[in-house]
Amino acid sequence: MRILYALGRHFVPERRSGAELSAHTLLQILTAEGQQCEVVAVAARGWRLLKNRIQALAWRRPLAYLDRRNGYITHRAFPGGVVQLVGERIAEFRPDLVITALEASPAIAAVAVRARVPVLLSILDNLYLWLDGPLPETPLMGLICNSLFTRDRVRERFGLSPEVVYPCVRFEDYRITRIEPRFVTFVNPVYHKGLDKALRLAKLLPHRRFQFVRGWKQPWRIALENELRVRAAANVTYRWRTSDMRSIYARTKVLVVPSLWEESFGRVILEAQVSGIPVIATRIGGIPEALGSGGILLPPDAPAEEWATAVESVLNDDALRARLSEQARANTERPEFDPRRIASHFLEVAAAHIGRCSA
Repeated sequence: MRILYALGRHFVPERRSGAELSAHTLLQILTAEGQQCEVVAVAARGWRLLKNRIQALAWRRPLAYLDRRNGYITHRAFPGGVVQLVGERIAEFRPDLVITALEASPAIAAVAVRARVPVLLSILDNLYLWLDGPLPETPLMGLICNSLFTRDRVRERFGLSPEVVYPCVRFEDYRITRIEPRFVTFVNPVYHKGLDKALRLAKLLPHRRFQFVRGWKQPWRIALENELRVRAAANVTYRWRTSDMRSIYARTKVLVVPSLWEESFGRVILEAQVSGIPVIATRIGGIPEALGSGGILLPPDAPAEEWATAVESVLNDDALRARLSEQARANTERPEFDPRRIASHFLEVAAAHIGRCSA
């Protein structure tokens, strides 16, 4: 099967947030199993963008370049050129299926439909900020999503029922063999992820050490403001974003996920759980679906004092911590989270959609 994955944002390795990592892992597995996969994404910033722009102009090539660092071909278009490049790749690569997600996905889907190529739009959040235009109404257009919760939200909003394809997590990339836990860890310190509550939590527990890890998709001004707030907390260490989260989880006693918004899933939960790290999280969105029994869920309106009590209960009760740790590992072993099974399920969904389109 020829698969073209396209989106209007940066992609791995320049951007490594959950959506990109899950797609990257899926494409790697599909490629290893003999599928032909390509990606179209936005070009990297900085020197690489300048270098390739100069080469493209000098060699009179389209304003895009490709690389093979991910194990499959990734075409990186200069800003504003993703949709046009998708059309060019459809004509040359002749994919059996186009997958698109997030930014520019309605426009990318429209290009695929005009070329009479089946397309699957992957819905990965519940805010729909990427939905800047109508979705094509045609049998060529199909939907997938990343959790049962997201599926239910799509049903409520659009009256449609997408197939669920869980995020693809290669657990060996996160499993820690030697853990030296010292911190309560919070990943992606921004407002909607619960930054204010996490800061209050740290203030309530001055005898505990915290590490706040910057995410991958923060505008620089907001990121700087958040960093200054975090660094002002005496017992909080601010960590720069990293492509190797094992260095973070190796020093984690407990992971806190105090999200305020309806997370569609919660990939970071599985990343921590594979090493037996207990998780304390908000009971909101798809988080309970990801967490299973490997942690503690608190109501969305739970005050910081309740979070402090939960953290202390895990850190002070060896029996509770051991039980949650065992349940955390067991949660990552659920069959529906097995990455190869997810890839196999995706191929079934893709083949069924292609079959319906050709009938």
